[in-house]
Amino acid sequence: MERMAQLAHRLSHDRASCETICANMSAHFAETKDTGTLIDEIRHELARLEPVVDNLKGKIAQLMNTPGGAAELVPDDKRKSVDMRRQLVVQSCCHIWMDAGRKVSYTTKSHDPGAPQRSGPLIAFIQAVVGFVTIPSKEIPVETLRRDIDRFKKLQQAPDPLSTPPERG
Repeated sequence: MERMAQLAHRLSHDRASCETICANMSAHFAETKDTGTLIDEIRHELARLEPVVDNLKGKIAQLMNTPGGAAELVPDDKRKSVDMRRQLVVQSCCHIWMDAGRKVSYTTKSHDPGAPQRSGPLIAFIQAVVGFVTIPSKEIPVETLRRDIDRFKKLQQAPDPLSTPPERG
């Protein structure tokens, strides 16, 4: 609901900003007739927009006052959420790494302040793959990669629920 309140505030603020700007403009002092016409059109459109914005603000207020009226599906703290697209890329890279007979691992933190926090051939491999599949090309923060690799290792150690025989009950 906080985001709804922010939206209502922004609608009011943006409209007020437009009104302030338009109040200081006059078609009488425009350099050309086209500019004067454009200023008049902007003022006319703003006048038509005012009741629409007021109506929208009223509906937002009504929604905010309705218990269970809206569900925000975006977490407040995105730092704790896991991007499953990224996780799937990291897991695929780890499976490829294991299929090549390599150990899924990374180095510990470097004591050199100028060196990256973690490194190793697996990290370099994942960063290369991520660079190819992202537009624009970018890298994943190394500590995020470390957490994703640790999550992969934990999943590998957990028993497969499909191969575990059912319990009698």
